[in-house]
Amino acid sequence: MLNVFLGYSCNLSCSYCLQAPLAERERRVKPNTSVFIEKVLPWVVEKNIKEIAYWGGEPLVYWKHIEQIQEAFKEAGHKFDFVKIATNGTLFTDKHVEQCNEWDAYVIVSQHPDFGTPAWDKIINLNNYSLSYLFYHDNLYAWDWIKECEKLEQTYSRPMFPYMHWVRATSGASPDTYLTHEDLDKHIVHLWDLAKLAADGHRLAKNMWLGHMAEWKSKVHGNAEFVPMCFGSHQIDVDLDGNRYACHHHVEPHLKTGTIWEDTSESALHQARKFVDTKECKECPINTWCRGNCHLSMTHDVDCRLSKYKHKILTWLDGKLNDSSTRIFVHH
Repeated sequence: MLNVFLGYSCNLSCSYCLQAPLAERERRVKPNTSVFIEKVLPWVVEKNIKEIAYWGGEPLVYWKHIEQIQEAFKEAGHKFDFVKIATNGTLFTDKHVEQCNEWDAYVIVSQHPDFGTPAWDKIINLNNYSLSYLFYHDNLYAWDWIKECEKLEQTYSRPMFPYMHWVRATSGASPDTYLTHEDLDKHIVHLWDLAKLAADGHRLAKNMWLGHMAEWKSKVHGNAEFVPMCFGSHQIDVDLDGNRYACHHHVEPHLKTGTIWEDTSESALHQARKFVDTKECKECPINTWCRGNCHLSMTHDVDCRLSKYKHKILTWLDGKLNDSSTRIFVHH
């Protein structure tokens, strides 16, 4: 997966944003696709990379740049098997929908009810999309969100495809949104309730777990490498100049590992491997799946505990879920 970072600009200001701290995000660098098209695009074609994702900030703010890149790949005769765009959905227009469908893009619509409302009347016309829900401190339960999904289905007569994420306790997010061990004591009970609901056949609850199940099975029981979550041959995070980073959300100088052509920064590489190189992670039986979790997290002990609980739940769910009536998207 090639993750293309376009810029930090966003039309929302969510307190749990996992990107770089606001002071760093306020550095506005005007994006320019010319270097990408001239130098990065030929490298992508040469390596035959077939998956691409566009990130901000808010990608729809940078739509003309996404168009330019997509058109350049089309002219080069390079077709992607998978195009992903993660958006808050508030800026969607008919044009965005038309182009996403033309590219057969998979759109992740993240939910931020306290900060903005997605343009549902546009989003429901997308061919491929899922709705991402975020758990964080003071937001440990999904019952209201499930009701909202049911309401959207009734309003638009179209099934919703929910997915769940957990807050990343990075320096960009407000500390009062970080999950604590006390939060987990309550939250894990809720996750078991959601798992039991999924096992009983609740379609929305099943969709919340199926993507996680698919990734878990492929990495825990497959032949996956034990590499950092966001850095390795499986994930290449670049800016428009071809600089490579240890994270596609924090595109800062100290996290620049080099370029797509050469890794040069030992300190950034060390940061990317901050957890996977520890004795604890190396000896963990689920390390090829959790991959040390986010290397920028301020709450690694909480993240680690959560992963181990999710592993137990997924082990219990394995074989109980029938995907015949659901759609599986693995959120890379």
